[in-house]
Amino acid sequence: MLIDQEARTFESNTVNGKSAFTIAASSKAFQILSNQLYTDKPRAILRELSTNALDSHIDAGKADVPFEVQLPTTWDSTLIVKDFGTGMSPEQIEHLYCTYFGSDKTHTNDLVGGLGLGSKSPFAYTDQFTAVSRHNGTKYTYAAFIGAANVPEISLIGQEDTDEENGFEVHVPVKDSDIYTFE
Repeated sequence: MLIDQEARTFESNTVNGKSAFTIAASSKAFQILSNQLYTDKPRAILRELSTNALDSHIDAGKADVPFEVQLPTTWDSTLIVKDFGTGMSPEQIEHLYCTYFGSDKTHTNDLVGGLGLGSKSPFAYTDQFTAVSRHNGTKYTYAAFIGAANVPEISLIGQEDTDEENGFEVHVPVKDSDIYTFE
């Protein structure tokens, strides 16, 4: 989604110059962005992950191919959103997927996302989830988790050759008491 970021014109009568505000990468900032951003967390996670799946399909020229959503059940309490789009390389995981406000979707209005927050939405509900990227013949499995410093981290826990088509999937563990909420 194109984000309106036109330069602003303004006049200033400052005496000693100016300083730009910044954001400190702290556990407090990540807590606000990960856990306090959404009021209806189950709905937000489904919306954000599904939007990312749709955007990946559009980006891969597969807008007419459905992505998969497996809702949690009493037999398997994991929410899974799986797409068959572009997948992500390890470099994209490190520099895009793990970057709050990082997005490669701001060049077009054909894609819905653009703020770089949706992929982190599972942290609004849980301290850990799994992300699997199938990219150019390799399947990468990652554990995303809140680390010892209360900051989100990601770790590659598996890598294998695959003949599966490119795509991405997110596995979110759901508490038994919340299964019907997600449904």
